[in-house]
Amino acid sequence: MNAQLRLGERIVGAGAEPYLIAEIGVNHGCDLAVAKRQIELAHQGGADAVKFQTYKADSLAASESPAYWDLNEEPTDSQRQLFSAFDHFEDSDYKALYDHCKTVGIEFASTPFDINAVELLDPFLSFYKIASADITSLPLLERVASKGKPVVLSTGASNIDEIYRAVRVLKANGVVDVVLLHCVLNYPTAISGAHLNMISHLRALFPDDVIGYSDHVPPDKAMLVLTTAYLKGAQVIEKHFTHDKSLKGNDHYHAMDMEDICVFRRSISCIRQLEGLSRKSALDSERPARLHARRSLVVERALPVGTVIHARDLTFKRPAHGISPELFRSVVGKKTTRELQEDHILQWDDVQCRLGKVVAIVQARMASSRLPGKMLLPLNGRPLLEWVLRRVSLAREVHHVVLATGDDSNDDQLALLADRLGVAVWRGDERNVLKRCADASTYFDATTVVRICADNPLVAPELIDYLVKSFAESDCDYLFNHIPAKHRFYPDGLGGEMLTAKNLRLLLAKDDLTSDDREHVTHYIRRHGEDYDVQCVADSNELQAGDDMLKLDIDTSEDYEKMAHVCRELSPCMSLSQIMPKLREQGDILQGF
Repeated sequence: MNAQLRLGERIVGAGAEPYLIAEIGVNHGCDLAVAKRQIELAHQGGADAVKFQTYKADSLAASESPAYWDLNEEPTDSQRQLFSAFDHFEDSDYKALYDHCKTVGIEFASTPFDINAVELLDPFLSFYKIASADITSLPLLERVASKGKPVVLSTGASNIDEIYRAVRVLKANGVVDVVLLHCVLNYPTAISGAHLNMISHLRALFPDDVIGYSDHVPPDKAMLVLTTAYLKGAQVIEKHFTHDKSLKGNDHYHAMDMEDICVFRRSISCIRQLEGLSRKSALDSERPARLHARRSLVVERALPVGTVIHARDLTFKRPAHGISPELFRSVVGKKTTRELQEDHILQWDDVQCRLGKVVAIVQARMASSRLPGKMLLPLNGRPLLEWVLRRVSLAREVHHVVLATGDDSNDDQLALLADRLGVAVWRGDERNVLKRCADASTYFDATTVVRICADNPLVAPELIDYLVKSFAESDCDYLFNHIPAKHRFYPDGLGGEMLTAKNLRLLLAKDDLTSDDREHVTHYIRRHGEDYDVQCVADSNELQAGDDMLKLDIDTSEDYEKMAHVCRELSPCMSLSQIMPKLREQGDILQGF
């Protein structure tokens, strides 16, 4: 539901402020001076457009045409009688109104009620408005559509099949952009008769079109009907407008005035500030609260150096300046590295634990030079990225899984996918992946980092756990099992790579980084292997000779076709012991080296 279009000078739709049409209609009483004054007042209030009605009574209503409005407010014997009183503007008058709108700085619009009016108005219109009553007037719709301009269509007194048919006619005859307005064709409409939930229904049925609301409810002081319509998803709002709500007859009795528009605009400004971000996440403004109101593990009693920590030795108190209580079980059973006083906030260097908090960072973005959009390509009914996130989340030695994606809007759908799976998200520089990962490690308080590339759909949680345990027992700077290595049987795409968060952040501070170093994160370490202790994990019992010839990552469309074929018999929850025999059966397809 991200439809957008242009009405005049404004972008209308998802993310934009509501487009307000002040419908003067015929509230000017065929007085050109009054109409011009109404244009000025609507503009001063904050309307985006003013709209009139262009008709001749004889061509609009038959002599026998009963009134359908409140006769106490508009005492007329027939529709033709009413329309005859307000059809006196000529071609030159509409040109004068258009010119005045241009001078004032507001969009001009008028609803044509017949074919002649379409031709008269076309030079002045950036979009057409079609009244609810004409949703079945197919010849009129076809003529309007032939002009190729956006169409705002009211849907009062219409059933869904009639709306679908009208939209089909418009789009089949030249219209690209359609705005559908929920409308109740009662004059006036009671509060209980507005049925604003129908806005949501239209949004669901017409996700590619902008949805709005045309209002006939008498305005209240807070303009609640219009603001509620906006909150329901109305992006274009139309309401009758008058310079004097005390005037009798026609549409004055349910119209808004300049002050009503001002109230509405102030409310919308406040609402849009209140709306804020659409995706739930901790805010920058909340960082002090995360740091000071959350808790840390705290020592209950004095502990000598070398003491094995038991559950009874720990409690948790504010602030969050130490080890999080969520890692309680990772601390119990470890020995102290120094003497700790009662009420001491526990830090990772207080315990014999190289790993600390282990964060798996899955890096992904929609942009790809070789296979754009591959993160959402389906493998046995699930997007590639979902396979990766589900499988990494099965690793038992990882405390936190984070998707590190770009801050480009194209990556929004990746963040939403992670949200649906309950995986944390960090968004950063799309091109500088090293910085993105380093910043993610800082935000999520990582001590050690497992880096996973999101083009590895079969990444094995067992091999991630093996990697973490091996890193805990080693003194190396960088450990990996995600690609083949000499005397090792690891395929390309089953494991990961690991280093301390401190070393990851130190990489970012290097003054001789290349573009490849920034894009490939650990590329600098491999480029300067003499300065780092780089090791490959010892072979897993799950692997055997020849497995290192398998290529299981997805870089190209050919890779994708191969993996799509293989994954037809696999699922994200399958274990390594279940997957490897099937991969070996497909070895001739998956040979990569």
